[in-house]
Amino acid sequence: MRCIGLVALAALGACTPTAADTVALGDNPESPELPLDESVFHCAIQPDVLTAQGCARGGPGEGGSCHAARSALRLLEAPAPACRGGRTVGAPSPESSANLERVRASIGVDAESSPLYRRPLGLDSHPRAIFPADSEAARLLRAWLNGGSAP
Repeated sequence: MRCIGLVALAALGACTPTAADTVALGDNPESPELPLDESVFHCAIQPDVLTAQGCARGGPGEGGSCHAARSALRLLEAPAPACRGGRTVGAPSPESSANLERVRASIGVDAESSPLYRRPLGLDSHPRAIFPADSEAARLLRAWLNGGSAP
């Protein structure tokens, strides 16, 4: 009986992870930076999705300030960008640049895992569906989040 206990103890020890079995993450682990086309954000996502859908201010009857004040994803109203051929001309507005940095936190590895895509469709927690999956806004978000460039 004692032999069985020793064998069981040895087997248990063989399955216990050691320092050699782990990967050091370092002092400041960061999530991977996805290769997103910033011009597409400034020339299509900001004006044709975020601004057009009233994401910062809210829609009629919503009391305003949806993502400007009532959400963890704080968005700013951004002026229309200067774009030519889907590319920014000059520097984007400070508001649009701030919004890009803020939405990066709600981006998954692709559109199907990104709260930025899923929530306005009503697939995940959001007060209401903003647009359907077959809309132009959803198509733009999907293409951008899946690594697409200028539409």
